[in-house]
Amino acid sequence: MMRLVVTLLGGFLFVVIGCGSDGGTMGGLPSPAERDAARAKCELFKSTFCGRLVQCVSPPPSQRECLDALSVSIDCTKTLAVGPSFNTCISELQTFSCAVFDGGNNMPASCKMVLLQ
Repeated sequence: MMRLVVTLLGGFLFVVIGCGSDGGTMGGLPSPAERDAARAKCELFKSTFCGRLVQCVSPPPSQRECLDALSVSIDCTKTLAVGPSFNTCISELQTFSCAVFDGGNNMPASCKMVLLQ
């Protein structure tokens, strides 16, 4: 079974796909350790995104305000895995031009489909 969740973060579309029919150790689901690692990476993504937003927006929200707002759209407890471009996404987010970032409305292409739920 596949489920598709589409989340709009600023003007950036996150397509989050979860498949429960193959791989993993529990009927197609990742192991608890794999889920924990994916959830930690999801939190890293949110923290990196908010860190960049705080640097690029005037007046900036606090890191906590950004994380709280982002948690409404991205629930890391539901993250099962991350996409293959996750590390590239994090690196590019950290150095992405504020002019291009546009308050979170534009993001690196490597960040598309990076959180799998």
